[in-house]
Amino acid sequence: MKLFSFWIFFLFFLVVGCQSPIKRSDPRLEPHPKNGTTTGQTVTPPSNTAPSPSPVPEPIPGPLNPEMFKNQQKSPQKIGVIIGPGGLKTFAAIGVLQELEKAQLPVDSIVGLEWGSVVAALYSVKARAHDVEWKMMKLKKDELPKERFFRSGVESSSISDLSGFFVTVFENKRIEEGKIAFSCPSYYLNQEKVSLIESGSYKNAATLCLPYPPFYKVPQLIAAPFAIEEAVQFLRKKGSTAIVLINVLGTGTILDEKKIEGSTVAEVLWREIRKNLRAPHAGVDWIVDVPTKGDMMDLDSVRSLIQTGQQTGASVAPQMAQKFGY
Repeated sequence: MKLFSFWIFFLFFLVVGCQSPIKRSDPRLEPHPKNGTTTGQTVTPPSNTAPSPSPVPEPIPGPLNPEMFKNQQKSPQKIGVIIGPGGLKTFAAIGVLQELEKAQLPVDSIVGLEWGSVVAALYSVKARAHDVEWKMMKLKKDELPKERFFRSGVESSSISDLSGFFVTVFENKRIEEGKIAFSCPSYYLNQEKVSLIESGSYKNAATLCLPYPPFYKVPQLIAAPFAIEEAVQFLRKKGSTAIVLINVLGTGTILDEKKIEGSTVAEVLWREIRKNLRAPHAGVDWIVDVPTKGDMMDLDSVRSLIQTGQQTGASVAPQMAQKFGY
């Protein structure tokens, strides 16, 4: 009986064990790896091979910003102006200054020679050309040199004849109070040297820098119409980097033949002045030649002179703006 029970239990465990076989993978039945990899496994590269870096995409360029180039652009030059001599023909310089203002070409400092000293001084007060025109139009004929009645020529006047005009247009203003720097050259006859007037009252400066033969009696201090070099030095000292010379004696007649009859010296003198103005000068970057006509002391022609200056200024202002960085 015991033997029979043993065999029954033995057969039972044998049957159960055969129904739960242990599954083992057969290497022969595994799928072959592709590209050198094994299924279900991650291949680690050899330690002596560095991984290739991922490519970085190049940035897409955007629109150019003009602000980036502002600091790279050249700064506009500071303009210094010399108003040359020429009696009342210097009214033409007013027209040139008006056109420079329209073209937004600011004048940084200014010098005037002979009658140009009055125009330059008035401009330096406010730096407004129309204000200069308004004040210069207050000049009266009885304040100017008078023609002789019984013989040809002009009677030389005293500079004191213009004192009333100077008081009217300058009042008590001083050069140091002007909006822009101003100076005018005066020539000391005894010492034979040029002195630049750059301080004090405008009235005094005009009195020292304006009189010149044959229209005015020659005091110890007279105008210095040849002093372009000194004018350039002053403007450079004041910071001007571009110098413009306005020559109102560019072409045309200078003096009425009737007024200079018997005074060949005066005619020769003014012709030499014009020749000097036309010549190239060291430090002068631009010469504006205004083709004025008529006598240099003709008060009746001043309005047409201003118009001539406007026409000349309008023709050269765009070129000057390009050259000087405006």
